[in-house]
Amino acid sequence: MSPPDITVNADAGQRTAVVDPGMATATGNCTPPVISYVREDGLASLGAPFSADFSGSEGMGVTKITWTVTDFVGHSTSCTQKVTVLPLNEV
Repeated sequence: MSPPDITVNADAGQRTAVVDPGMATATGNCTPPVISYVREDGLASLGAPFSADFSGSEGMGVTKITWTVTDFVGHSTSCTQKVTVLPLNEV
């Protein structure tokens, strides 16, 4: 299950925000599943700032994170979370 979508203001004086998007969750019957993610903006770290200037598939300031859960036999499923950074104090 994906973490909930998030909307935040950019950090003061910036057009980016450091956001803790959380972590997808899953359970397995035998061994814990492997959870991986891909940020639409191409950054590898969840701790890297999200940008109000990024123009992704959902529009300006919205970065999708695709979470994938894979079990021990290779079955996988994916879900998507949106992180939106507003350039001004609009929240």
